[in-house]
Amino acid sequence: MENGEHQAITIAESDSNQELPVRSTNEIEESTDVASIIHMQRRLNEIRREGIQNLKERQNAFICKVPQSLIEIGSPRDIEPEIVSIGPYHHSKDGVLEFESYKRQFLHSLLSRTNQPHAVHLRQAMKELEREARTWYSEPIEISSEQFIEMMMLDGCFIIELFQQVSESEDSVNANSLLFRKTWLIPIVIRDHLKLENQLPFFVLERLFNLSIGNTSDLLSLQALKFFNLALPRSLEILKNIKFHNLAKNHLLDLFHSSYLLLNLTLQLRQPPNKNITEFNQPLTPSHGSQEYHPLSDHQCHV
Repeated sequence: MENGEHQAITIAESDSNQELPVRSTNEIEESTDVASIIHMQRRLNEIRREGIQNLKERQNAFICKVPQSLIEIGSPRDIEPEIVSIGPYHHSKDGVLEFESYKRQFLHSLLSRTNQPHAVHLRQAMKELEREARTWYSEPIEISSEQFIEMMMLDGCFIIELFQQVSESEDSVNANSLLFRKTWLIPIVIRDHLKLENQLPFFVLERLFNLSIGNTSDLLSLQALKFFNLALPRSLEILKNIKFHNLAKNHLLDLFHSSYLLLNLTLQLRQPPNKNITEFNQPLTPSHGSQEYHPLSDHQCHV
């Protein structure tokens, strides 16, 4: 009898021991599920807020990636830089790494020519512009802050010193230019500077130019157009008479494009009303049927 009671007690204790861990495990799992859902919801809210903030910051982005549909009907050479990368989109890619040594030579040349012992103040200026500069690009820039600042300083100083060396001569390339001793590079470098994905914000160039040359924004614009004149020549007198404050200048390609639009508009305004339309006034495409095509006005065109 005692043995039976003892066995019954043992069985009861055994049943009790089996049930308790099951209830405890279910409770833990339910608690974990709730915590995971709360954490996931908080993270989704954070991502949504970050996305809205990024969208607001990038809604006025001026330096965009070329759509894939356009890339497919052309070639990568039409889009990507051939030898010199400017800006973050093609930074450190294999095909442009060799040119990085030229950029450092141009930085050294700029500092020497302007009697500046170091580039600390230039780097600090780029650090101050980093946040705004990143919003100038339509795509998130996946490089560190230090890399982005270094990239802006090197690329920007290279451009400014390049323009300065070209501008030292009214008619031809400066013979002392580090780059243009290899004259075959000239058209390639110019092409690279006129590619949409290969740009720096113009305000970055202006800040570096003002710190190294002086507060003369119009001079920077004129030097840029003189540089492009090496491949697409226009009268220097025409360039000097351009009202640069009327030009859109989000980046170098925008400046170049706007200068042609402004020149076209100026020629049209100067055309006497009773004379034949000049070649600059011709429609972009001929009339077709009852519809007539006209060139876009200045404010309708965006780069």
